[in-house]
Amino acid sequence: MRKDDKQHPNKVVLALLATLFLLSNNVFARTHVINASIDSVEPIYMNYKIERVIKPCQSMAPGCWNTGYQKRVLKSLQGYRVKLSYEGQQFTARMRAKPEGDQLKIRVSKDLLDQASKVAMNAAVVY
Repeated sequence: MRKDDKQHPNKVVLALLATLFLLSNNVFARTHVINASIDSVEPIYMNYKIERVIKPCQSMAPGCWNTGYQKRVLKSLQGYRVKLSYEGQQFTARMRAKPEGDQLKIRVSKDLLDQASKVAMNAAVVY
């Protein structure tokens, strides 16, 4: 290790943090938040639920647990698939809560807004 690195390790950390900050800001520069109209809302169901089962070990030693998973047949609501449209383009978003209102704020890539209108794209919901 060089003497410079040993005396100033904070410079390396600051340079790394600055690089990460610039990269993260670049992601938001390439996206837009738009108000898309809700066309349809479909519930997403799963036909089973996976539960975590924790039991004490047979040796009954303190702090010893057997962990397993059990699959139960159960129709459970996992979320909603929301079909959206914005200026003739179609988007699909998945949400845990049912959307309220007739519009939804979504974050989409700037490149996707310039594509053909018949392409279905995924979008991130802005909460």
